[in-house]
Amino acid sequence: MPDAPEKRPQASGLPPPPVQTPRLKRPPKPPSDADPDLHKAGLAYSIPSALAAPVIVLTLGGAWLDGRFHWGGVATLSGAILGFAAGLLNAIRLANRLKR
Repeated sequence: MPDAPEKRPQASGLPPPPVQTPRLKRPPKPPSDADPDLHKAGLAYSIPSALAAPVIVLTLGGAWLDGRFHWGGVATLSGAILGFAAGLLNAIRLANRLKR
């Protein structure tokens, strides 16, 4: 057998080399005719969280600032008002996307 490839001796204690496998094909693309009603339902369900999340985060941030700098609640109230305005803007943007 002169044409057989030579086997290289392995160092003792080492595991054998890994077996190479062929690459996988690309996953199929999602169907382009997905149900638009499900997309709209997803947007509609995200509106309450888009409204509430900025209020909660900015109010807690204001409370932290009040506790840190002893401002007497000014930052908490400012954070709540700013959070409500930002949340309302987010909710309006999502509602406009829902109309499309």
